[in-house]
Amino acid sequence: MRPERVPNNRQHRFKVSCGTCGDVELGAEALGIQATTVSGGGTYSFECPRCGRATVRAAASRVVELLISAGVPARPARDQAIGDGPIREDEVVAFVTRLHRDDTWLAEILG
Repeated sequence: MRPERVPNNRQHRFKVSCGTCGDVELGAEALGIQATTVSGGGTYSFECPRCGRATVRAAASRVVELLISAGVPARPARDQAIGDGPIREDEVVAFVTRLHRDDTWLAEILG
């Protein structure tokens, strides 16, 4: 009897960059993806295992595809989850005004 061939269960590891700690290595389970159907790209996010800082980075469609194929969990981006119709002009004006008024919006996005 031949021994059963055991698949290579080595988990994919990813080197990502934390703004505080620099390069850190994470497994697929520590990353998250928000993919968009419009551009094919999206964002990936992670929490630094050293300092706990949450980070969100833009990802091109090829990066999104590679991360998903390596087992990183994906969820639809907010633009796909919102079904209230197209963006209105007053929403754009409010957004631009907020961008120019202060930079707290960035802290809110990064969590």
